[in-house]
Amino acid sequence: MPFVLATNNTADGITIRTIGAPNTVDYKVYYEKDGHVISAFHDIPLFANDEKTLYNMVVEIPRWTNAKNEINKETPLNPIKQDLQDGNPRFIPNIFPFKGYIWNYGAFPQTWEDPNFISPYTDKKGDNDPIDVIEIGSSVATVGQIKQVKILGILGLLDQDETDWKVIVIDANDPLFEKINDIGDVETYMPGYLESTNTLFKVYKLPQGKKENQIAFDGEAKNKAFATDIVLETHHHWKLLINGTTPRKDIQTINLSVSDSPYKCEPHNVTVASVPESNALPAADLPKELDMWYYTSTLKNTHSITENKDKDTQEEYVSIVRALKDPIVENLQLFCSLRFELFLSNISKSMAVIEEIIEESVTPKAVAEEKIEETLETSKLAEPDLEGDVFFDSEEYQADELQSLIKEAGEYKAKGNAYFGQAEYTSAIAEYENALMICPLSLPKDRAIYFGNIAACHLKQDKYKEARDMCTQALTLDPKYLKALLRRAQANEKIDTSTALTESLEDYKKLKREAKDSYTLRECQRAERELPGRIKDKTEKEKEEMLGKLKDLGNSILGKFGLSTDNFQFQQDPNGSGGYSMNFVNK
Repeated sequence: MPFVLATNNTADGITIRTIGAPNTVDYKVYYEKDGHVISAFHDIPLFANDEKTLYNMVVEIPRWTNAKNEINKETPLNPIKQDLQDGNPRFIPNIFPFKGYIWNYGAFPQTWEDPNFISPYTDKKGDNDPIDVIEIGSSVATVGQIKQVKILGILGLLDQDETDWKVIVIDANDPLFEKINDIGDVETYMPGYLESTNTLFKVYKLPQGKKENQIAFDGEAKNKAFATDIVLETHHHWKLLINGTTPRKDIQTINLSVSDSPYKCEPHNVTVASVPESNALPAADLPKELDMWYYTSTLKNTHSITENKDKDTQEEYVSIVRALKDPIVENLQLFCSLRFELFLSNISKSMAVIEEIIEESVTPKAVAEEKIEETLETSKLAEPDLEGDVFFDSEEYQADELQSLIKEAGEYKAKGNAYFGQAEYTSAIAEYENALMICPLSLPKDRAIYFGNIAACHLKQDKYKEARDMCTQALTLDPKYLKALLRRAQANEKIDTSTALTESLEDYKKLKREAKDSYTLRECQRAERELPGRIKDKTEKEKEEMLGKLKDLGNSILGKFGLSTDNFQFQQDPNGSGGYSMNFVNK
């Protein structure tokens, strides 16, 4: 029996298939219908009733919880998985007075915030995800629950220079469902809730050392009509993605029910059939850091330091090591770890390192604790001199301290090289990052090599944008570092946009002037032969894609008036002025 789910306004009969333990990297929540796994992104319908007044919301994160679960775009059939940070499950910290998420958090299926589309309201591109939804009703949901909800309004979160809409909704079964019908009603029946929502979205990434987010429209939540238009816009962008008009790139688009999709498959497809049977396991223990609060005033103060964090980190590190090294801190690596955790406001991790320092110290525990407390209170960590000169110079190091750091950074590099040789690139990156954390800023060429090595790992992982960025970091430190220049050229060539190809060709031309080895020179000659034609072809293709998207956008707007772009014809001025005239054609 063929699947027709995507065109039916119901989520009835959809169940979940859970694999693995919550709070682990192996945790997945799939959806299934009639015993076959379906896509959370593409097969669950957006609309929950024929009138299109209710919507299906996929719950990713229940209220009061911290695990950052999300519909995974890169995995076939798009199960809910926990986002990773440095290879570990990601959790949102508790920022006083909030405990985890203060709403049921999830997404609308069959929507997509197109990263190629720049919103006219925010002047920023989409975040490449299904549109986010926050459900403000009184019940606490479960992971994977599909709620039927009513749209109330929307916030325009500007998250790290991307548009990240947050649709505000209420469950159809909530006691306040009949009373709250638009955004203005929320303050009437839930006073202070929108203000708290605004605050949390602004500050929730501060513990990661990132900047405070901004909210569009000066923080104002827009009304139901505006929100509905945005949701329908993202639904339109999803349609262009799923029907093949917009390139899917890394997004998995396999589905069982979208009739006009070239990615539609049958239930017996090998990808569908290969999903393991349900194997739900007990949740893993939560990290102990989730027991603590973060305070926004402290986080903002810490972030103001991080504008120049490498120099600040090493200068403060030196001053504290001098104060504590003799005789309390014999383990330099331990203390560097402490300084790094303090700098990132990872207080609970910092306290754990302090405990380890005290345990390994030759000084009596009470004396060690007193000395550490005194030093931390008087260090720059307590009152940063933001006006002062924080430039770090290697002459401030005692010779043995400098040599210790150089040696330790070299040991991390050696471990990274070993992992690289074993094709364990993620582990290699971690070791090179450790080396960067230790290596003095007065050795820019050494630091450039570590960035270059990280870039080499990313190239092996086919993460070409990350590789390009790491090479740029390396070349900023050492403009003569030809390996980094070659890797950046190769990365941009793989990124394969007209801009990236042009930048790649420029780097190859620089290499041709500087390089002496035969391999690099052959690569330069090949690039000079191949890339000009590829740049020309790619530019033409991108122009066609852009015009196609503009036409689709125009049709989506004109369609409301019974018109299309075919009703308008442009004719170039026959007198050679270069101008065009537009004529209306009644079709």
